[in-house]
Amino acid sequence: MAWRKANPERSREIQRKYWERNPERYAELLSGRKRERSELRVRVLRHYAGGDPSCACCGERETRFLVVDHTEGGGNKHRKEIGRVGTHFYKWLLENEFPPGFRVLCHNCNFSIGAYGDCPHRTFVRGDGDISVTPP
Repeated sequence: MAWRKANPERSREIQRKYWERNPERYAELLSGRKRERSELRVRVLRHYAGGDPSCACCGERETRFLVVDHTEGGGNKHRKEIGRVGTHFYKWLLENEFPPGFRVLCHNCNFSIGAYGDCPHRTFVRGDGDISVTPP
């Protein structure tokens, strides 16, 4: 371990050559890591959805479309503060025992709330022409 830290370029070169000689092992490694990331993500989504993952706004159930949202906003700032994005953010949530202040949204609802302050799923025009907003 100490040698690797002292010789990072040489260590990476040795590792690269090993994986070139053993492509099947490299494929196994990548497949296992992908599966672990997917399982972690679904575990976090299930926790914050309170069961089967679905968007708290529109009800979308396709997990590939779902994300964890900061309920009070400020997600970018928070992720920069903790230095975690993507899978590392999901690991942070798990390591911190699923702190409150998060929910599951689909990408569309999450983007709309972040960019426009609300989501079209929660805004509709009533019969008398007035706009009504239902709380998420």
